[in-house]
Amino acid sequence: MKKTAFIPCEYNPFHEGHSGQIALLRQRGVERIVSLMSGPFVQRGEPSVFPVAERARRAVEEGSDLVLMMPYAFCAQNARMFARGAVFTAISCGAGHLCFGAEDPDRTEDLVLAARLLEDEIIRGRILSGAKGNVPYPAVRIRVLSEETGKDMSFLEKPNNILALEYVRAILESKCSIEPVAVERIPGLPSASDIRKQLRSEAKVPVRTLDDYVSVLGYLISMGEKEKIESICGYFPGLYARMRNALPLLKQGLDSFVSEVNTATVTSSRVRRFLVNMMTGYTAEEQKICSDHVPGYIRVLAIGEKGADILKEISCERDIYIVTKPSDALRDRELCGTDRMMFCLDNRAFDLYSLPEKRTGDGLRYTPFVRKI
Repeated sequence: MKKTAFIPCEYNPFHEGHSGQIALLRQRGVERIVSLMSGPFVQRGEPSVFPVAERARRAVEEGSDLVLMMPYAFCAQNARMFARGAVFTAISCGAGHLCFGAEDPDRTEDLVLAARLLEDEIIRGRILSGAKGNVPYPAVRIRVLSEETGKDMSFLEKPNNILALEYVRAILESKCSIEPVAVERIPGLPSASDIRKQLRSEAKVPVRTLDDYVSVLGYLISMGEKEKIESICGYFPGLYARMRNALPLLKQGLDSFVSEVNTATVTSSRVRRFLVNMMTGYTAEEQKICSDHVPGYIRVLAIGEKGADILKEISCERDIYIVTKPSDALRDRELCGTDRMMFCLDNRAFDLYSLPEKRTGDGLRYTPFVRKI
């Protein structure tokens, strides 16, 4: 799609930096913008602070032409899996450009160079062999890549650059024609994490946190079968025992519990992602099936000024099921195989998100927001 930018995003929540990114792309000649947004649960292993519908609506009100949902199978996962979800969803739409924020957008060539090196099994083996004990994987990766390139690759320790590298890796591995476009982050603006902290401290509006699911987690950990818990994607050896031992800390909140469960080499975000996957029942076997699957459907969350035209173009050019009425997708059995499994995972995530309100079926009832022009 010429002059159409596909942006992987979470909008958790949507803020000035996001609207600035959209404005910057418009200034560079981009005519249409498609946001590929995570659903109810985000890459950090947490529920989004605001519901999907609210985040998608805000995006089109601030300039996005179309908001599509990345399948849950890729969202509450590590950077590599999240990036694959963004790239695979973009491939489903026939995207030509994937635009993402980076702290060092001027080093796109080095991102591509690093991504190509990481395709080499020998180099990957060196990194894995070095990341033992208490030595973190990212630090070893930077060291090995710096040795191989003769360049200082420490820019890859920054969070957005790390995700940018994974976008480029996913594009190269998929052998698609999508062009990666790194966009500079606007300096001086509060980050999404800072905004989330402020929202939680002010408590003026209700925001969702993982603490809302303490009772669910307590039940699953105390009553769940060890074999079933070990089958969940993201499980690591010893986790079951660590969670059982830390159960009393759940009364103090998720932060206390997670800080007791994580280790020197297992981050708190990884533990939180596992907890989310445990609540949705997302297994390692399901993840293995989904990890290489380009979705045969796209789920529409919100339609902006040019959104209907984009959807029409996708429908004409791609063999893909466009979901605007989720209940019809199951009733008409338009989705089958892996697509159906992924779609059902999406709906389980919606149900889990709305559990604190004692609601179910929100995913199947979802109606895309349409901006009135």
